[in-house]
Amino acid sequence: MVRCVNAIILCLLLFKVGSLYAQSDFLLHAHTLTPHQLVVNPSILPDADFYLGLPVIGNSSAGYSNNSFTYRDLIRKKPGTDSIYFDFDNYLLSLRNSNFIYAGASTDLVSIGWREGRWYVGARITEVADMRFRFSKDLMKLAINGNGPYLGELMQLGNIYLRASHYRKYAVNFSRDIQCKLRLGISAAFLYGMENLNVKRSEITLITNPVTFDLTGTSDILINSSGTESFNTDSLKTWPYQMQRKNRGVSVDIGATYKLNDKVDLSASLLDLGYIRWKYKAKSYSNKVSEFSFSGIPINDFLNANPDSVEHGINRYLDSLGNVFSVEESNIEKYAVALPARIYLSGSYALNDWNTLRFTYFGNTFHRLYSSAAISYTRNFNNLLEVSFAWALHNNTAANLGAGVTLNLGLTQFNLFADNLPAVFGAYNSRGTTVRAGITLVSGYGEDRPDYCDRDHDGIPNERDECPDDPGIMEMMGCPDSDLDGIPDKHDECPDLAGLLSLHGCPDTDGDGITDNRDACPELAGPPELDGCPDSDGDGITDNSDACPHQAGPADLRGCPDRDRDGIPDGDDACPDLPGTVKYNGCPDSDGDGIPDNTDECPQTAGAVQFNGCPDTDGDGISDQHDRCPELFGEKSNRGCPSGDTDNDGVPDALDHCPTLPGPKALNGCPELQPEAKNVVETAVRDLEFNSGKAVISGNSYEALDNLILLLRANPDWQMRISGHTDNSGTEDGNLRLSRDRARAVATYLIDGGISADRLKVEWFGQTKPIADNGTEKGRKKNRRVELKLIQ
Repeated sequence: MVRCVNAIILCLLLFKVGSLYAQSDFLLHAHTLTPHQLVVNPSILPDADFYLGLPVIGNSSAGYSNNSFTYRDLIRKKPGTDSIYFDFDNYLLSLRNSNFIYAGASTDLVSIGWREGRWYVGARITEVADMRFRFSKDLMKLAINGNGPYLGELMQLGNIYLRASHYRKYAVNFSRDIQCKLRLGISAAFLYGMENLNVKRSEITLITNPVTFDLTGTSDILINSSGTESFNTDSLKTWPYQMQRKNRGVSVDIGATYKLNDKVDLSASLLDLGYIRWKYKAKSYSNKVSEFSFSGIPINDFLNANPDSVEHGINRYLDSLGNVFSVEESNIEKYAVALPARIYLSGSYALNDWNTLRFTYFGNTFHRLYSSAAISYTRNFNNLLEVSFAWALHNNTAANLGAGVTLNLGLTQFNLFADNLPAVFGAYNSRGTTVRAGITLVSGYGEDRPDYCDRDHDGIPNERDECPDDPGIMEMMGCPDSDLDGIPDKHDECPDLAGLLSLHGCPDTDGDGITDNRDACPELAGPPELDGCPDSDGDGITDNSDACPHQAGPADLRGCPDRDRDGIPDGDDACPDLPGTVKYNGCPDSDGDGIPDNTDECPQTAGAVQFNGCPDTDGDGISDQHDRCPELFGEKSNRGCPSGDTDNDGVPDALDHCPTLPGPKALNGCPELQPEAKNVVETAVRDLEFNSGKAVISGNSYEALDNLILLLRANPDWQMRISGHTDNSGTEDGNLRLSRDRARAVATYLIDGGISADRLKVEWFGQTKPIADNGTEKGRKKNRRVELKLIQ
């Protein structure tokens, strides 16, 4: 150790940078499948319920890094030969004012972790080797070019720092969610130190004499070490080396992750906050010279000459320095060295369930903060395979392209990451990389485990989720709204159908105030007492059960009317205003001749089928209905009347409505009525009214008809002709039936009053014989009539 200070000055010229290692671990953040993410952030919740890193090979990393140069900047091959030479000019051009070499290597001797409710618990034992070295460009210029360029100048060549450690970390890790979106983690470790070399202080000033080129200046250097003198490979296997050195320390890693929303996660971690107190064979090496003088030797004079002179030149240089610098070696009780802290800041954005983008910032400390940053893309293949790619700004260069893969084969997981792939295949042309690999046993991927923060996985914490077991939306306080009607399902009586708040979320398609789920007729408005179904005719039978929804009728006829109360619905009743029988489709056979009244031209008088139900009283082959002289045998040519003028009134019997009673021709041979009788008939015609569109006589007509009955009773020899007529409203066939039914209704009323049916002549003409203009309401009213004529 006597030459320790001198060796530090020449360390770069030993050209062992290729064997140094550095850790940035950009890709470890990007792989959610590997539980070893806990190394870079103790708050991360691994996807695996349980993991066990295989001893030694479970999780190991190695690499190398510096912030200014590559091998190719210094070592070059002579053209056309296999020999190499040192290109110091190019090397000096590549250096920065402050140059930093970061070294690190680690392997987990064993690691384990498992999920315990809302906690994740882990433990690991890790072997760590770490070295950091910082030097100035001016120092290398002096060492390589000699002191000529600096004649008469005062140079500050201090701030040389070196820290190298070998230690073991025994760590336990705990993480738990806090308020669901935030998760905190801590890793506490006991540290066992094995070797350490620490340049604690280095202040050097130099002045070059412009005449003699001698160096004069001052120095103040302090170097501490522990366990370095007795180190050898055999001691690695001994119990005292492994467990009985008195170098002890503690460290803490803290981390936090925050789920901003379903897409964005943020994380931060601060690692290696701690120190080791070195006691085992602790030594210090100091050199404090208020003024010294040294004749420098230009390194180019011997390094670019015969290669055999290199070793001799270095030894001469170290011996010369040793003569100038008086290094004082002493044993010390202990000294403490802080671990080099690291910081990670990371944010991820999920493009979808399987693709993620991530930004990661890495800060590495050694007397100052050295920053790096990376952007990565990760693709997860159904939790079986995870592949990532990263581009990083690291070591003052953007030429860092990394890749990583995690593969799950059953219970075995394989990891392999490289932060800079070109450096793996061409180390001489790169400033460094980190390689991490391991084999781990894992279980519990994809299991349906309880989420203590968000049981329904809707992104809303349980304490703010009014429906913690059913996925919902923030607007509904975490409750689902399946039908998107703005009413959460728990308050929605119809959660699968959009509805109204006033109806507890149920729809009311017909707007009758009765929800569709309780409405027997959801598309037709109806009252509550009929379960929401309409009753258009008001008969107490809902339209959906009413065979005649627009006509009131009894329940036993399915809501259809039966005006004549014969038990046959009007729609099936050929004679809806006259009681009849099923045999004749609801029509009566008043005269009992086997011909229903609706087809019987003489419904009140029994007749023969060939005469459409009319009799032929005189047997002349002409039915009484068409026989001008129904009681006298006549001739067809004379319309059933015999030839001659029986009553000698000048009206032939064939045309005489009263062939046995003399009367004027104007009255068709019948005698003129007395004024009193004529007034009774005219009053009956004037007051005769029917319900609109029906053959039901209005009660206002009864008095006049009753007076007509009294007149006919008083004159038993008189007969009456009843003729039905309508206007042209409606169809022709319908009007014909209506005129028939109304004429028959009057006849029925007179028969019910005691007038023999054979005294009545009933006929109907529909709309064929108008007496006024059907184009006006007044004219149509006149055409809607039943004419009554007395025959004496």
